[in-house]
Amino acid sequence: MCTTDSPAFELRLLISYPMEVVVAESPVATSPISPHVPRLVTDMGSLYIYFDEWDVEADVSAFDGLFIHFIPSDPPASVAELFMSPPSRYVAGLFWDPNSRELDGKREELLAASRRHVDELFAEPVLSGYFAALAELLTSRARSLIEILRLDYGQYLLPDTQSVRWSSGHWILPEGSAIALEQRKQLHESGMRAGIVSGYHLVPEERIAEVAPAFLERLGVQRRPQQPSGGGSPALRGSDWPNIVARLGERSKTTELSRVLMATAHGQCYSGLGEPRLALVAAVAALEMEVKALMERSLRQYGIGKSAVDHIVRETPLSDLASVWIRREVSPSLVADCGDDVFHKAARAIRDRNELVHLQRRRITWEHVIDHVRVLDQLTTLARESRVGSDK
Repeated sequence: MCTTDSPAFELRLLISYPMEVVVAESPVATSPISPHVPRLVTDMGSLYIYFDEWDVEADVSAFDGLFIHFIPSDPPASVAELFMSPPSRYVAGLFWDPNSRELDGKREELLAASRRHVDELFAEPVLSGYFAALAELLTSRARSLIEILRLDYGQYLLPDTQSVRWSSGHWILPEGSAIALEQRKQLHESGMRAGIVSGYHLVPEERIAEVAPAFLERLGVQRRPQQPSGGGSPALRGSDWPNIVARLGERSKTTELSRVLMATAHGQCYSGLGEPRLALVAAVAALEMEVKALMERSLRQYGIGKSAVDHIVRETPLSDLASVWIRREVSPSLVADCGDDVFHKAARAIRDRNELVHLQRRRITWEHVIDHVRVLDQLTTLARESRVGSDK
């Protein structure tokens, strides 16, 4: 039986972006054995989430990517054998040497050969079933992680996307692996890469093999090139990670569109990166959705259906609807916490949005948009929490 102390293999994948998109307070995890490293235990094995130690600063660090590190538990014997002494027909489908001299002028030819080897590997039912399940595990948890960080922890520069792109991947081979022994012979002064920390020791570079691009393609992911970086976000705290990991283990639920729109609005509020007009349009749309949902829930008991509510929304200014229905449905103490003039501020935000959309106004300052989005987010959250609380 394979355990995390002596795994048959490990797989480390990197999700990277063209700029810093995640900000976290120190200390942060930089390997699977870092103290308090976020870890999710699944039926297939354990997933670890950590960051590149080169980007760590003393107090608050900004990262342009993160690692998802998989350590299996009890994989099928035929899977484990792939990393100990793989049949020659599978080697080029699993492993890739970016420093190989054979790549000179033959890259496309070698990629085509690698794809043929992957096809042979995936023709084996046990291997195909295992790696298909692993692909689903990795991509679904990565999507959930990005969504949780973006919507619940203020990491608004993470993109709103249903796809996951990996910039690179590395296999960590077991001791005594035939591939590792072969790589030891081939290593020269430039080397493939430095060793990395895994388990309870520093893994020597001969036990680290790059995942073949063709294999990543079959896992349903694509390589993504590195690009220049920059940017920032509110900082994740160490105390946030246990809840994040707990959320990753929950069954996936459809995320409300109003939350996605509001996160998009915040993401568009970064001067030099976002578009202020889009930020305001998205935030107002989110508020309208939640006010409308409040109305539908309340009026349903009187036999007033969705089409009638749609008509009311079309004919009544959103600022008036928000003022009436949030005051009507939300606890007065919660509304008061937002400030005495929150509805006046929201009305100004909606008016500015209407001028941008309907009167072809071209400009609005970043300062105004940031204030507008903050106020609209307060009211949208009040409406949503009141609705969700009543639906339970």
